Amino acid sequence: MYTAVIADDEVWIRKWLEQVLSNDDKEIRVAASLDDGLKVKEFLEKEGYITDINEKRRHHEIYFNDPRKTAPEKLKTIIRHPVRKV
Repeated sequence: MYTAVIADDEVWIRKWLEQVLSNDDKEIRVAASLDDGLKVKEFLEKEGYITDINEKRRHHEIYFNDPRKTAPEKLKTIIRHPVRKV
C-alpha cells in the first residue's frame, strides 16, 4: 500500500486528487490533504518521516497539461517525493 499527502492551495484540486487517489482497490491511502507545502513538512516530521532525496532517489514530476499547449500560469504538476522513517 502507498500513502499520499496532498498539498495544493486550491481546494478543488485537493478534493479531486483525494477522489482520484482513494480508489476502490485501496492501494493508496490519503494521509493528509493540506493547503501549504510547509504544512507537509510539519506533517511528515510529526509522523516521523523525512524527505529521502539523494543521488539514487529523486523526486518525480507528473504533468497534467501539455506545456506546449498550456499557458504557464495554468500548468498543473504533481511532484512525488520519496520519504523514509527517521
